[in-house]
Amino acid sequence: MLNFWVVVDAVIYSMCFVAAVFLYSRFKRTSSSRLYAFAAAWALILGLLIGLAGLGHTLAVTATHVSSRSPYDFRFAWLLVTGLLLIFSGAANVIVSRSIGRGSRWALWVSASATVLLLGFVAALYPLRRDIDLVVIYGSFLGLLVVALVHGARHRRV
Repeated sequence: MLNFWVVVDAVIYSMCFVAAVFLYSRFKRTSSSRLYAFAAAWALILGLLIGLAGLGHTLAVTATHVSSRSPYDFRFAWLLVTGLLLIFSGAANVIVSRSIGRGSRWALWVSASATVLLLGFVAALYPLRRDIDLVVIYGSFLGLLVVALVHGARHRRV
């Protein structure tokens, strides 16, 4: 019998794939290459997912803290920083997604920087959760951004 969370993950990843195909077709209209359109679509999707997850995390942590009437402590501050880190990474990817579609190297660097920050955070949490899928997703996206940066550098020299 399938685990419930495996099914939930499969549904979420399938929805992301369908959204990526739709957004790819939208970005392709204004993009200078298919690679940039693909990177822009994934930057928008991952940015929205990460940003919304960070917003939900921050709201849940704050609501729990307020309802428990516990004092402001290190654990609460750390949980707030975690949510803000997710919001920042997601917002950075959403904001630069259109510029990535146009082939902007600056936007690719901003997205790669935000993704490295997020990937480092997720990798640091790996020993606690033993969940490799987020590391694979963010690592693959970072690889896509690096390929787009190399592709852009190669075509600018010619």
